[in-house]
Amino acid sequence: MKRKIYDCLVKWKNSKVHKPLVIRGARQIGKTYIIEHFMNDHYGKQGVDWIKLDFVEHHEYKLYFEKNLDWNQIIRNIQLDFKSFNIRTDKKVAILLDEIQKCDGAYASLKYLNELNIDIIATGSNLGLLKKVKKNTKVKEYSKPVGYVDVEYMHSLDFEEFLWANGYDENRMQQIKDICLSKKRIPNSVFDTLTELTKYYVLVGGMPEIVKTWISTKNLNNVYKEQKNILALYRQNIVDNVENPHDIPRILEVYDALPNQFAHKYKKFKYSLIKPLANSRKYLYPIQWLNEASIISFCKKMKDIAKPLNANTINTSFKVYFNDIGLLTGSFSEDMQKDIFRNFDNKTKGPIFENLLADFLIKSNKYLCYAEKNKQYEIDFVQVINDKISLIDAKAGSSRSQSINKLVNNLIDTVGYKVGNFNYGVNNQIISLPYFAFYFLLTNR
Repeated sequence: MKRKIYDCLVKWKNSKVHKPLVIRGARQIGKTYIIEHFMNDHYGKQGVDWIKLDFVEHHEYKLYFEKNLDWNQIIRNIQLDFKSFNIRTDKKVAILLDEIQKCDGAYASLKYLNELNIDIIATGSNLGLLKKVKKNTKVKEYSKPVGYVDVEYMHSLDFEEFLWANGYDENRMQQIKDICLSKKRIPNSVFDTLTELTKYYVLVGGMPEIVKTWISTKNLNNVYKEQKNILALYRQNIVDNVENPHDIPRILEVYDALPNQFAHKYKKFKYSLIKPLANSRKYLYPIQWLNEASIISFCKKMKDIAKPLNANTINTSFKVYFNDIGLLTGSFSEDMQKDIFRNFDNKTKGPIFENLLADFLIKSNKYLCYAEKNKQYEIDFVQVINDKISLIDAKAGSSRSQSINKLVNNLIDTVGYKVGNFNYGVNNQIISLPYFAFYFLLTNR
């Protein structure tokens, strides 16, 4: 499947001077697949022009980095197993360090690459690329290569990539973008088709294997089974990757309780939904761990609605969202999924549509924040779009929003967006538009 990260890889390779590249992101989002595809296209034959060191499948590869972080010696160690791989003067060769968080020495070695005619790409699953080392142990502690690597964040398929996977080529995509950004009412045929595709995006999400299942079978029951498989795999990853075994039960409790946060439209994260008497002292770290693993993202409450957004938020007041909308809907019961399919624009689906907008924002690498003040107003998301503070509400079943109406009239240089299953409309500084059109507005360059 076509992925946007591919163009980032090409741009990185073509830059005259570039550092080792680290692609960070959650498990199962297609990092290794797209990098292998890129290396085959731009370096040549695997085993000769480029090699992959997978630290999950081959624990013995860690030995290359155990005693010496000098890359001349590391290459000599590698060549004992990869006899056809050689540093060349006529062209660059490449190494893929897959799941580098499993080998602290490999990650630290990126600091010492020097002038070798070699490109390094590493993948990391955001599960703590270097572990904390306890004092008085014999475990070697490595320093992070801060400033010595380039970092790109990768996500599961976003809405545009989902459309690509469903057969929409560049010409059709440009036509859709032009219509969605025209600031005019969207023709009914286009509106109906894209609303249907939005519904399937909510139910399927962007995890590559799940999207492949949907494309090949068009069967939501098969999609649901694949979603449950990945959710179970994420659960096992928690058990396998949490450093302190005593933290595992609490992280699992938070993970298992996440769907409860979306049962109602809460103003902030409810610790009591994990279990009675749960509090931030015991459960903030588990939430932070799931955020670092790129399973969920924080959306922080604003102190004041002002720029810059990240300087005006409260760290202790937050909501959380799944990074991929399909993992949220996949965490529900099968009956709930059927209800979403049959009653897509029902007003009870508000929290799901909030997570849809969060999915759009997260995959656009936006900082998530919201605004709420007692009973005066509540805004789902605050962003800066086209240099203006933008108040954004996900509206299930209705385009009315008293909070946005009130704030837009009182704040200078502010625009409001009501996003839902309705067509385009404008009322002074308040714009109503469908979910798919908001995505293209958000990602318009």
